Amino acid sequence: MPVTTAPKISAALAAAALLTVGLFAQTAGAAVAQNPWTAAGTVADVAGVQATGTWIAAAEIHTYSVGATVKDTADDGRGARVNIRSRSGDGGEVLTSVSASGQGAVTKDSFTLIGPVTVQECLTDGGVDVVCGQPFRII
Repeated sequence: MPVTTAPKISAALAAAALLTVGLFAQTAGAAVAQNPWTAAGTVADVAGVQATGTWIAAAEIHTYSVGATVKDTADDGRGARVNIRSRSGDGGEVLTSVSASGQGAVTKDSFTLIGPVTVQECLTDGGVDVVCGQPFRII
């Protein structure tokens, strides 16, 4: 092989390696798609509460990583909460909640849950749910 072609071959191999790494990174990123959810405009929606989030299918069947953000949007002396219901391993129900209190207050959390999963916005008074929407299935 002439000496003048060695740099060209090295450059071609380096370009191929970078292309392979780029394709792998794109494929890996596509495999972990985040799916957005919102309670706005659904039966779960309550004035004064804004609940949104994302979910990602986990490796185990019917298991999901669910992120939730709740914002208290009203200056009404009440708090805001999103109730998240899912199935437990023994077939029962699991209730998890994310709460924020004070106009503009925001709280975020994430959970690993078994589907199906529903969300429900609520206004709270002294930490107790007083006005709630209906559960809305996100998964």
